Amino acid sequence: MRVGEPPADAQRRFSQYFTTWLGAGEFLMTSQTMNSLTYTRSRFHTWQIVVAILFFPIGVFALLAEKQQEHVSVLFRELDGGKTEITISGGVAGGKGLEAFTQRVEGFDPATRSGTAEPPPSG
Repeated sequence: MRVGEPPADAQRRFSQYFTTWLGAGEFLMTSQTMNSLTYTRSRFHTWQIVVAILFFPIGVFALLAEKQQEHVSVLFRELDGGKTEITISGGVAGGKGLEAFTQRVEGFDPATRSGTAEPPPSG
């Protein structure tokens, strides 16, 4: 995606717009540099929860296994004319969350957007 602002401004506005929105989906900003942002979410695998319930109390040890990690990395690269290219990798797993995130990103223009986005659908 390309936007009509310098990288620092685009990153600041992207952060303002998406950090609250991703936070509602349990993503935390885990890294921020001059040209990138990284959001991470940790969740239990489905099998961990099933084993913990079916084999309680011993099954609770299944919750000690490594959690599922999801990452969203956003890179901001300066283009000619003071514009910025925004590259997003990783993703939000799961149907409605991924669809909503994709729609938000496609509609995002830091030069015209302000405030915060609506929270993502749960699930």
